[in-house]
Amino acid sequence: MNNEIKHKVKKAVQLFSITVVSAIVLLSCNWFGHKNEKFIFNPRLNKVYHFSLSKYSTQSWTYQSVPWNLFDTVYLNFSLENIHQTDSSDTCKFVLERFIWKGKFKVNYHRDSLHALSTTIVVSDSGKVEWVQNMNAILQDIENDSATGKYLNGVIPDQVSETAITDLLTRIFSVIPAKRIKPQDTWITNITLNTKHPINFSNYNVLTSRNDDTAAIEIQSNIFARPSPGDDFYIKGNQKGEALINYQTGIPFSYKTQSEIVTTTSHYDIKNTENFILNRTGK
Repeated sequence: MNNEIKHKVKKAVQLFSITVVSAIVLLSCNWFGHKNEKFIFNPRLNKVYHFSLSKYSTQSWTYQSVPWNLFDTVYLNFSLENIHQTDSSDTCKFVLERFIWKGKFKVNYHRDSLHALSTTIVVSDSGKVEWVQNMNAILQDIENDSATGKYLNGVIPDQVSETAITDLLTRIFSVIPAKRIKPQDTWITNITLNTKHPINFSNYNVLTSRNDDTAAIEIQSNIFARPSPGDDFYIKGNQKGEALINYQTGIPFSYKTQSEIVTTTSHYDIKNTENFILNRTGK
């Protein structure tokens, strides 16, 4: 009887030991996989992420000895929801909740969650915006909502359109390296923004730190454009900033840059400064 009890106890201890060892191995594998996996655009399926964007810009120039200044402020609130996922890209629902434009043009557009209009975007796991669906319904809704809608016809696409939203998301997600990185690693991303006219950004990115799943990225950029290949630059500038990105999802907690661009015309130079501030809101 005693031998039988001893045998059962010994067997229970062995089984417990195997279970503990298996759990440790599993946790270790998950931990190392978590640390070593690629930094890609990978938002959780059916999770809604809310963002608030503020853009403050100033244009200044001197013409016939007279200085001129033009101030512009744009606020956008929007959300992204991953509604379909493949091995290499994600299809997201883009919902525009607020568009306020203060400056030369005036817009004050708000929609609650029940009435906000949406479109669809596709983003690759490297953060490249591959496609933005037609946004005519959203543009028409903005124009219909504003007393100056007719006056703003043809101007709103500078801020809200397929091209403008592509450029907006390209700026944000282009910092994603689509590879495994560790603190102090660097990488370069080259992008072209096409709203109004093509302008090139060559971005030098540094992973300055990683705290759990939060990756802190420092951004320094050269900005330039030519009228056509081989011509002299008519736009030159620079940009600096920092992004805090969730390493597991590629979704930013914040993305903030300051840029200064000089555009050369036949009569004068135009200096354009911009503060671009994106914050994730809610959970």
